[in-house]
Amino acid sequence: AIKAATYTGETRNWGYEDYTTLHADNHRILFEAGEPVPPQKKVRDWLDGIDCSEMTAGKAMIRSDPKMLDDFIAASDYLASFVKKRSFNRRYLSSVHGNGGRGRGRRSYSGRRSWYRGGRGHGRGHGRGYKGNTIEVIE
Repeated sequence: AIKAATYTGETRNWGYEDYTTLHADNHRILFEAGEPVPPQKKVRDWLDGIDCSEMTAGKAMIRSDPKMLDDFIAASDYLASFVKKRSFNRRYLSSVHGNGGRGRGRRSYSGRRSWYRGGRGHGRGHGRGYKGNTIEVIE
């Protein structure tokens, strides 16, 4: 599991902290089983699984510093400063990518309608207050 794990950047379900914790937990399990991992192997294996362009400089720094290569915790703390946190808030994403978070969107050309504003209210369905088909029971 530890060899298959990789970090390519922050995602909704997997991040730097998850990746680093997985490695640290496996190091602890191996230690408790009587098979401790040498400090430099811990750091090198962990660095090999990181494939993120934002961390290239930090990885090079760790590889060139013998003290960092011998200390997994110091290396992971140092590299944590290179992580770019991404917000997965839908409002934030719509304001960054799209129409600036303003209502239903800008007018754009659509094949069916010459200028379609987007959003709800176009198509099948009923307006506000629709109660559905009602059946009156007469006894």
